[in-house]
Amino acid sequence: MLPSVGVVSYNPPESLVSLCASVLAQGCRVRVIDNGSDTGAEVLVACEEAGAEVVRLGSNTGVSGALAALLDAATDEEWLLTLDQDSRLPDDFVPRLAGSTAVADPEVAVIGPVVRDELTADVLQGDPQAPSAYDVMGVITSGSLCRTGALRAVGGFRADLFIDYVDWDLCLRLRAAGWRVAVEPAAVLLHSLGATRTHSVAGVGVRASHHSADRQYYKYRNFLLLARAGTLRGALRWSVRQAAALAWGPLKIVLLERERIAKLRAIAAGVRDGLRGRGGSRPTRGGAQRSTG
Repeated sequence: MLPSVGVVSYNPPESLVSLCASVLAQGCRVRVIDNGSDTGAEVLVACEEAGAEVVRLGSNTGVSGALAALLDAATDEEWLLTLDQDSRLPDDFVPRLAGSTAVADPEVAVIGPVVRDELTADVLQGDPQAPSAYDVMGVITSGSLCRTGALRAVGGFRADLFIDYVDWDLCLRLRAAGWRVAVEPAAVLLHSLGATRTHSVAGVGVRASHHSADRQYYKYRNFLLLARAGTLRGALRWSVRQAAALAWGPLKIVLLERERIAKLRAIAAGVRDGLRGRGGSRPTRGGAQRSTG
């Protein structure tokens, strides 16, 4: 069984072409959903020339909107493998993930890989020493093998989240509906942590995300949207850990990051909109929708 592969794109880097070529060489159909990019048109053309299908959306619908479009397009496909545009895959990634014993289990809806930091090789998700696939609470979207029927049964990706917590929202809703989520230790994905850095504070290592103001907005707003929807009820321990991390976030920003005022204002706006139940993209001060990748 080889899945179709869907890649979310926004102002794509040149590395997207090599990613598409790598997946195509592993025998899969590749579909790129481009989120109304301002740059990278030549990259998308090169992806098409390599054999990928490229769907260009008229506006930026966020990661969640593009994932929803990928699921809608996978009409005849039982399994969909979702990737970020900067994902890095070994040459045998797809057959290792698609060959997982969890694929044959009709109760498993999503199978994720072991994820390592591409710079340090630190394990970010999964246990590479596990002897076989095993159940987990949730996995990140990039590198996840999704049973399309299961996703449709719970309403698919929540498009109004735009970005952040899209993966956990889906996994928690699947688990609440009786589906299972697993990790396949034989498949390994290299993942970039972006601007995340570890700082030394009084001799103690403290990790700060250095996320943009927009990302701060979505993190705080979407966690509250998940809480309002009741999605967090079956994940109390995880929810408490997330809430604690978010509570410490403003202090880390003040002590360790730049653009402090903009980020703190974004957090306040995210909390306000989360409490009000407002989804979609972050509005600008004039009320228009902000285009953020």
